[in-house]
Amino acid sequence: MLMVEYIQKSPDQPLNKLKKYEQGSWIIVTEPDRAELKKLATKFNLDKYTLYDILDPDEVPRIERIDYKDYLFVRFARDSKAGKMSTSPVLIIFNNDIMITVSNKPINSLNTLTGDESNINTYEPMTY
Repeated sequence: MLMVEYIQKSPDQPLNKLKKYEQGSWIIVTEPDRAELKKLATKFNLDKYTLYDILDPDEVPRIERIDYKDYLFVRFARDSKAGKMSTSPVLIIFNNDIMITVSNKPINSLNTLTGDESNINTYEPMTY
C-alpha cells in the first residue's frame, strides 16, 4: 500500500506533518509501484529509471548523480515476517532543494530520524 508523507522538522520543534509538499519538506514514500514512481519522477523532475531500481529487493548500496540530484541507495535493517532480521533497499534523493526517501517496504528505523527528539532539520538546504 503506497504511503506518501510530507514532513517538516527543525531540531527545536516537534515534527510537522503536511497534507501536501511545501519547500523545506522531507518526502517519505513507502511501497510505491512503477506507475507511482513515474508520477513522482514527473512531479519532482527525477530520473524514473533510477527510481524503478528501488523495486528490486536485491538492490545494492551505491550513489549516482543525475541532473544535480544525488541518488543514494542504502540498505536498512528490518524485521521480516518470520521474525528474523533482514535488509531492504532505501533510496535517498537530495540536492539543495529536495529530500526524498523511497522504500519498497516499511522501515521502522526511519521513525528514529523523524521523532521529536531528532536533530534533523528539513528547513536547511543540503550543502556539499
